[in-house]
Amino acid sequence: MKEIINIDLSGVNSNNFKVSIYNLHGQKLYENSIQNEINSINISFLPKGLYVIKIESEKGIISINKFNKQE
Repeated sequence: MKEIINIDLSGVNSNNFKVSIYNLHGQKLYENSIQNEINSINISFLPKGLYVIKIESEKGIISINKFNKQE
């Protein structure tokens, strides 16, 4: 059971990031600002299912990915 998502932003020319997690209906379930290149997010609060994670900097969107949380 994977309850942690690791985010590696090494090499990205920024130090202020926003991470958001959405369900497939577009509802934002999580948002947090991060300043480190390597971060971990505990997703134990999410029920099993498919989600979208979006990472942004002040310069725009860096990444949008889907992930499947299984229990």
